[in-house]
Amino acid sequence: MKLQSAITHYVTFKRALGERCKTSETMLKAFNRAMGIDVELTTIEADSVAAFLSGSGSATRYWHDKYWRLHSFYRYAISRGFVKSSPLPAIVPKLPERFVPFIYSQAELRRLLDATAIYVGKQALLEATRCEPFSSCSMARACASVKLWRLSWRMLIFQTPS
Repeated sequence: MKLQSAITHYVTFKRALGERCKTSETMLKAFNRAMGIDVELTTIEADSVAAFLSGSGSATRYWHDKYWRLHSFYRYAISRGFVKSSPLPAIVPKLPERFVPFIYSQAELRRLLDATAIYVGKQALLEATRCEPFSSCSMARACASVKLWRLSWRMLIFQTPS
């Protein structure tokens, strides 16, 4: 069976189960283009699948997304007798760690804002005195508040220092 035909069968099956599977369909079509438009499903090698998964770099979350979509596709293909085994790698690399943002303490924020008083020049967007009202409030609450982001530059610039 051709890869393109197997993908069509798989997407039709998933949609019959009630899934939209637009992302899976798009990724599987990209897989089809990478393997060759007229390729037989049984002739796909593990090396070419590994090359498709890795793309231009190391294992990322996108690598894992592609892997699990292909894993689901090949599980379907094996259950239907289209192929005997999956060319996917047997060992799945660990997911990269999630980004953990650094949260400044009030003392660190105070030092940063105090450092702005040193540089007062024509190029500065805000004078140091305009930042003063922010340093007096709890920065943890201010950063968590969406309202802080809704403040316009005009409100910041024309606010009088206390």
